[in-house]
Amino acid sequence: FEEDKVVLKAALQQLRKDMLEEAPKTQQLVDELAEARVEIQRLEDEIESTSAAQKQTVGSLEIMISEKQDQILQAESNVTMIGEYVDKLEERLADFALARRDIDRREQACAEMEKKTQLIESECATLRESIASNEKEQKELKSLLEEMVADRTNL
Repeated sequence: FEEDKVVLKAALQQLRKDMLEEAPKTQQLVDELAEARVEIQRLEDEIESTSAAQKQTVGSLEIMISEKQDQILQAESNVTMIGEYVDKLEERLADFALARRDIDRREQACAEMEKKTQLIESECATLRESIASNEKEQKELKSLLEEMVADRTNL
């Protein structure tokens, strides 16, 4: 039994010695664990902060995208409206071109009528002169005829 006591004492001393040797290592591990927990907490806080900043950035980007989409829709609407105006203007230009062609034809017809009118007026003037000449000649012939009749009655 004495032997067991000696062995147990030796084992106990060895255990105390081992515990004394392990105490600084254990303390170092406890300190490292505390530092690691602090670092983990700091990283979690940083992740949370970064996540919040990212969510805020995503939110503002979604708002910007929505605004840009609205602007695109408005621009497309404006382009459509401008296209309709262009179509109307093209129709008006085509109508104007047709009207202009019609006006040109009418002006040509008027010019030809004016030429014909001038020719007719010229012919009228010639005929009036001829009529006046014929009337004068007729008067002369009438007076000559009256003289002849008067000469005959005198005979």
